[in-house]
Amino acid sequence: MDSCPWVLNKANLAKFHEEEWGHPVHDDNKLFEFLSLSVLAAGLSYETVLDKRDDLRLAFHDFEIDEVAQMSTEEVEELLSDKRMIRNKRKISAVVCNARVSREMRANGQTLDDFLWSYTGFRTIDNKWLHAEMIPEQTLLSRKISDEMHERGFVMVGPVLIYSFLETVGIVNDHLIDCQARIS
Repeated sequence: MDSCPWVLNKANLAKFHEEEWGHPVHDDNKLFEFLSLSVLAAGLSYETVLDKRDDLRLAFHDFEIDEVAQMSTEEVEELLSDKRMIRNKRKISAVVCNARVSREMRANGQTLDDFLWSYTGFRTIDNKWLHAEMIPEQTLLSRKISDEMHERGFVMVGPVLIYSFLETVGIVNDHLIDCQARIS
């Protein structure tokens, strides 16, 4: 096997898998971008979100937390009529809400990076799965982080979405053991 089976020989998924997925991320705006993409992808394929990623970056001010946190109701409404967007008011509103919570955390002295990585002692959990069927949809860790995020005011951050997000930002390494993109 050359890569994880979810790549499915799709160019944009392969590039994402090899260059980004599972690479440890510590930049708050990049963490926020991946959290937002996860929210926007809920119920869709991640490929759909990757196809729209450039347009999403434009619409959400390159996922700069402070910029997104200042988005108005009118801006959200405009995005709902833009055919380039994932036109789901709940998801778009969640991105804005999550930016506001992230900004508030930072104002209180805690970065998104510190918050998320503190759960693992600032180290990647390096799983050694042989088969994709072995990878869980959620874990005790993703449930714990999801609960804490909900308590802080984040929305649309259930434990399954959070587990996928943790894989994406390298907090959890779920590349299969024989994957060429495996980060050790």
